[in-house]
Amino acid sequence: MRRLGLPGLALLVGLGLCPEISAQALPGTAGHRLQILHAAAGDLPGRHRALARIDGRVLVVEGSLAELADIARHPATDAIELSAPLRLALSEALPAVSVPAKWIDRGDGGGQGVVIGIVDTGIDWAHPDFRGTDGQTRVAWLMDVSLPARAQATPDLAEFDAAIWSQAELAAAIDDPDSIASRDRVGHGTHVAGIAAARAADTSLAADGVAPDATLIAVRASRDDTFSLEEADVLLGVDFVLNRATARGSPLVINLSLGGHSGPHDGSSLFERALEDRFSGQPGRVLVTAVGNDGDRDVHVSGPLGSVAVPIRVSETAGEGFAMIEVWYTIEDRPVVGPGTTTTAWLEGPDGRRTEPAALGQSVREISPTDGILALTHSAGGEGLAQVTVFLQTPEGGGLLPGDYTVHLSGGEGCFDGWVVSAGPFGARFVQQLDTDVRLTVPATARGAIAIGAMITRNQWPSLSGPMHAPLTLGAPADFSATGPTLDGRPRPDALAPGLVVASTMSRDANPASSAASLYQLSVERGFDPVLPDGQHAVASGTSMAAPFATGAAALLLARDPTLTSEQVGGLLRSTTRNDGAPWDPRRGFGQLDIGRAQDAQESSAQSALSVDASRVSVTRDVLGPKSTAYVVVSAAGQDGLPLRTPWTPEVEIVADKGEAWVGQAYLRDETSWYIPVTAGTAAGEGRVRVRVNGIELDQAPRVRFGARSDTGHDGAVIAGTGCHAVSRARTKWTSWRRR
Repeated sequence: MRRLGLPGLALLVGLGLCPEISAQALPGTAGHRLQILHAAAGDLPGRHRALARIDGRVLVVEGSLAELADIARHPATDAIELSAPLRLALSEALPAVSVPAKWIDRGDGGGQGVVIGIVDTGIDWAHPDFRGTDGQTRVAWLMDVSLPARAQATPDLAEFDAAIWSQAELAAAIDDPDSIASRDRVGHGTHVAGIAAARAADTSLAADGVAPDATLIAVRASRDDTFSLEEADVLLGVDFVLNRATARGSPLVINLSLGGHSGPHDGSSLFERALEDRFSGQPGRVLVTAVGNDGDRDVHVSGPLGSVAVPIRVSETAGEGFAMIEVWYTIEDRPVVGPGTTTTAWLEGPDGRRTEPAALGQSVREISPTDGILALTHSAGGEGLAQVTVFLQTPEGGGLLPGDYTVHLSGGEGCFDGWVVSAGPFGARFVQQLDTDVRLTVPATARGAIAIGAMITRNQWPSLSGPMHAPLTLGAPADFSATGPTLDGRPRPDALAPGLVVASTMSRDANPASSAASLYQLSVERGFDPVLPDGQHAVASGTSMAAPFATGAAALLLARDPTLTSEQVGGLLRSTTRNDGAPWDPRRGFGQLDIGRAQDAQESSAQSALSVDASRVSVTRDVLGPKSTAYVVVSAAGQDGLPLRTPWTPEVEIVADKGEAWVGQAYLRDETSWYIPVTAGTAAGEGRVRVRVNGIELDQAPRVRFGARSDTGHDGAVIAGTGCHAVSRARTKWTSWRRR
């Protein structure tokens, strides 16, 4: 990927790829974030990063809003979107995921020959945990996007436009780490890297990481010492890791412990498609993501279209800023654009101030110097979806009026879904039509990614201040761990791993006693001391801490078979989880990560007869929305409990008590699971899913409810009183220590 800054934009103009800046309306190639800011402000000073697909290639570009708008207008541009915001989402933990002792023992192949890429807030590369048995750093490359490029030191890597250090340079500075300018003052990247690949200096306090013999490539993708990153910088970091691992000829796994809510959560955003292109089906390339920490937050709404009012509650403003909310809904295959469109949208403030109604393809705004900006865009989003993006901006020097800012949708059929992308300084949130599912953050919804949620494996730890204890229920999913499935019905999370009170490497620049930016300040504010007695390790919580367990597991599997794809590694991890025979669940996923069983499944060649009780049948959701899709996921197991190794195919039918549902064509997702789509039939109802494998019926027969569509193919009514993406099975409310 080539990154284009302002000089690059000048080059595009010179080549005729960027027409003269004008005040024309933005075309459909411009994404919703670019459209909403263009509608609200016309232009803003300074540089803005964006992702652009030009002639089929996704590039990172930079420039003013007007310059980016002109790129959107060029025929070579397929799509362009402003870079969306992303947020950062071991001693007891390793046994919890069943890492075999032979992998924990030093020098016994714990990911040797595999690159682990950490794209995050940086790394304390000189920490003893990241040194090999020879005392030298195991960090092969370090890139920092917050610092200017060192062009003379790395002239062949100038395209990345960031400070870069090689392993040789880091090794030369091992006794004087301050001579390397890159710092991890937040400590998030260092902590994550430690879980995946540390070789802990003091195993009585913090164990080795999952893959202590792997090679690290670290990227600081944050431009300041906060929890915020941007898609463009993360993608730049991903490409850097891919570039350097390819040059080494090494298989790799990249960890992204971050996420945001921009996009329809179905894998179709530019960011997700860029990742899919780089990882899906690619031998020796694996992508692991965190599912996000919004499982207990009011960030998602859904329901049927018609006459819809979605309130967005705003509290007293704590400073100037803006909030952004996206609402996506299903449209006909050939939508009408402009006046006459089936659905119109407008925004109304708590004081009655409102925008004009906007048909598909229109943008509206209402600007007041004393009350702030209300702006809304309404545009086609591809994949049969339309998007309504809402922008709330405080007035200069003042605050936004507290209360409910309501998005109105009038007309149309199908379903809508909305997410809070940026809550702003006033904590914008939904208060009605809340949906407790589909709270995954992007890119956990990307195809080809392995998405990991958090569970509780520890509730006490030693600290510099003495023994600490948190009121946590061991073995339960974390209440903050985001729920699935994806908007298009695919099962995510894939698995759970330890995510609360996880001990790992602490960056020397992120000690909460000296760094206000430290992620460990969150624990200090709650009255806990997170720093372990050695002063070099600390505990932290979040799905950010769960993901690197799977990253380390992927490195272990790649060390034994460097040709595995991300889908194949994901299949091994999903099909070998511990779940007491339970099907997939929106919060638990397929169950608890069990790396030892995954290794057994990878290495075993023994044939085993089908087990009808150990085999799993899951349904990702009900199909109450007439255009929604659920998936039946079938994973056949042998008598040994491992994935069935003999050839097998499933036969699926819906035995309806009433109504009708349509079962689609089964396809093999990976080497361990078949996916079978289910959509609404001509009559609403419910029934059970009956599955046979090679003619033998399995024990599990989950129930599913479904809406209806008419014989003509147009949408019919959904079941009264239900949302579009409900889950029919009984739900358990998980209560544990809340992470902010």
